[in-house]
Amino acid sequence: MINVLHYPVSMNSYNENLSSALKAYGFRVMPLKYRKEFFKEVLMGHSKILHFHWPIEITAPRTFFFASLSCLAFIFAIIIFKLRGGKVFWTLHNVEPHEVRYPVLEDLIHRFLLKISDYIFIHGNGAIREVLLKYNIDIQKKSRLTLHGNYPEFIHIKPVSKIINRPLRLLCIGNIREYKGFSNFLRAAIHFEPSKIQVTIAGKSNSLKISDEIKCISRNHSNIEIIDKFLSTSEMCKLLEWSDYVALPYKKIHTSGVAVMALSAARPMIAPNLGLIPEYVDDSCALLIDSSSEKELIDAIQQALEDIGRIPRMSRAARARGNQLNWACAAKTISDSYRGLN
Repeated sequence: MINVLHYPVSMNSYNENLSSALKAYGFRVMPLKYRKEFFKEVLMGHSKILHFHWPIEITAPRTFFFASLSCLAFIFAIIIFKLRGGKVFWTLHNVEPHEVRYPVLEDLIHRFLLKISDYIFIHGNGAIREVLLKYNIDIQKKSRLTLHGNYPEFIHIKPVSKIINRPLRLLCIGNIREYKGFSNFLRAAIHFEPSKIQVTIAGKSNSLKISDEIKCISRNHSNIEIIDKFLSTSEMCKLLEWSDYVALPYKKIHTSGVAVMALSAARPMIAPNLGLIPEYVDDSCALLIDSSSEKELIDAIQQALEDIGRIPRMSRAARARGNQLNWACAAKTISDSYRGLN
């Protein structure tokens, strides 16, 4: 087994599935914690492969001064790693961070990684154009397409069956963040009678402001449920089984783990025609919207109600698409790149 360094240490479902798939190709993933462990391995360790996912902790210090020092130390360490013969890889989950504390430093780190990485793994071909527009850096020659793999923990969920004599069930799931547009979705949902739709928003909010906002909008609406907490896998399974549609009313997005989760669980989506989403879904399994405005969301919900008979067919199409998102394919592309074979 060849040891490869992955940063960050967070072993979420994506990291766990990828790490497991890479074992079949002879690579053992060593997840790194930032600072002490990171610098020890990068500057003095034996592994020559360093793979980034979300470089979030680099600019995490609370003051700009210490965040700047962290960035400089990081850049210095990576240059030394390269001089020692190391290879740098980056899975570009996001072209830019969803939420930015220090825009100048975030921009610096992203530009540095885009230029110094030997290979950049992208979740869709549109990432090349997005990077060019945002940073004026052409990554086409060093990019390798690795579609986001499905989530095996949701594959067992049965497709939606015919809906008879009950409201349409709409689910917004995942961490509650301002950019995800859940507030706009609720404002659209309250235009409909409780006998027509039921809405659940489930996930942990990151601020009291957004938490209070969605609770205020949903107050006195018996058909809306807010579950503001971290969700276990079993809780997510139950919510997905309950739902007819997964709604992604995002204001901005590059790629979405929630979209892949919905496909894995055979759930059609209300999703934005943004970022890489159109490379994963089409109108066979999603209602694509051009913006997350209240009017557009009202129209999408109305269309879902009018086309309620299509939902079982859309659900089966979502499952078929989810089954195509194979971790082995992504792992092979990445392992070939580690070996310098492509």
